[in-house]
Amino acid sequence: MRPLLQFAGFCFIVFFIVGELQGWYVGMPPSSPMYLYKMDKTVNVVRDVKYVDELEFGMHGKASRGTVIVEVFFEIPPSFQSGTTGTTPKRIFSQEFFAGERIDISEFLKKGKGRYTVRLTYTDVTGTFRMELPKERDL
Repeated sequence: MRPLLQFAGFCFIVFFIVGELQGWYVGMPPSSPMYLYKMDKTVNVVRDVKYVDELEFGMHGKASRGTVIVEVFFEIPPSFQSGTTGTTPKRIFSQEFFAGERIDISEFLKKGKGRYTVRLTYTDVTGTFRMELPKERDL
């Protein structure tokens, strides 16, 4: 039992030192919650919509420090099969949250078939966040 406690103590010290010096980020959106501590990070999640004309996404959490910007971009990728050129990404959703504000987004984006990119920009953020996106095979 003593080695286990020593290992836990060592991990706590390492996480504390690393967190205080450069912050830390744990999580893989949208598969797991994201935990941030004093961190600057940009996360992009891409979904290609092929079978439906809309994308449902959600973002939940609360930043106890820093700012969070949630943006969604839409584009039609180029196709070598049909020879069509793609469009440039266009921002279709943007919202900014500050320390102490609750993030509770639930949106249906109806731009049609194409590529949706959800970009999360964290600036000096501490908090826990959860993103909800459908699986790519369902789109």
